[in-house]
Amino acid sequence: MSEYPISPSQYKTAFDPETGCLRKWAFYKIEGIRSPSTSAQLLGTNTHEQAENYLRDGTPPNIKTKPGKIFASGMHLLPDRKLVTGVEHEFYLKFDHDLTFYGLIDFMGEDFVGDHKTTSNFDYMLSPSQLETDPQGVFYGMYLATVRKMSLTAPLNLIWIYYLTRGPREARRIEKRTTRVQLERAYFPMAEKAKKLVELRKTADRALDIEPNYNACGAFGGCPHLSKCEKQNSSLVYGTGETEIISMNTLMERLTAKKNKKTQEPKTTEEVSINPPPVEPQPKPENEVEAKPEAKKPETKKRGRPKGSKNKPKEKAPAPAVSSVDL
Repeated sequence: MSEYPISPSQYKTAFDPETGCLRKWAFYKIEGIRSPSTSAQLLGTNTHEQAENYLRDGTPPNIKTKPGKIFASGMHLLPDRKLVTGVEHEFYLKFDHDLTFYGLIDFMGEDFVGDHKTTSNFDYMLSPSQLETDPQGVFYGMYLATVRKMSLTAPLNLIWIYYLTRGPREARRIEKRTTRVQLERAYFPMAEKAKKLVELRKTADRALDIEPNYNACGAFGGCPHLSKCEKQNSSLVYGTGETEIISMNTLMERLTAKKNKKTQEPKTTEEVSINPPPVEPQPKPENEVEAKPEAKKPETKKRGRPKGSKNKPKEKAPAPAVSSVDL
């Protein structure tokens, strides 16, 4: 096993396309700063406990508690307990001399690995195709294929059970049937990226020396390390594909602008780009403004029965025309 094993959660914290930030990862793994668990995380942990007790010992959930009710809503979606060969199974998957992946599989069998997920909204669920390229699904699946000595084309199943924590009690099962060769398409590129984390563990002394991704500061309700990202003269914005000079003051202004939508800088930018030339300094438009009412007068006369109109003999017609003009 390598000195610094990498978990799926570490990989996602550092490299997720939308929320990944290497500096955020570094605060946790290099400086050892841990954030207190949120109420949602505690609820998830307690729900996992109920699931673990049931799958391992057959203990029914305590439906007098919220975690018990949440787990009970998805029990029917689980594989048969007789097919489960491992519960909360800790694993280490060696890639090479320097890199090892590790994790904790919630449940596994001869040809499947699974995970319990608590969520406040099913919109956060992974799709089956996403599951096949998600770090957790890839590492879990590759471990199963390795330990079972599966061939490249032997089928295996990734089973994720999502339990709803708000509203009516409900659970859904997401399953992806895949193969080792399919998982390897994502596994090898992920391993190359993960090697960077191992290298940083060996060489970096503090998180502030690691390149950040300021675009991810607002993810998941806000980064818990935001106040520790001290003002820098300039920093590389990581993950955007472009280099940008940014200060901590500018960062705070951007976050405040997103939250309140009242900062002056965005308004100034919009005024310059959306409304470039004011109308007042230009003298010619006055003639154009006068011409517009004249263009509309013929339409009003048509409604008001101009001379020579065939409808002139009708005496009741003028009343509507007057009322429309008055309006």
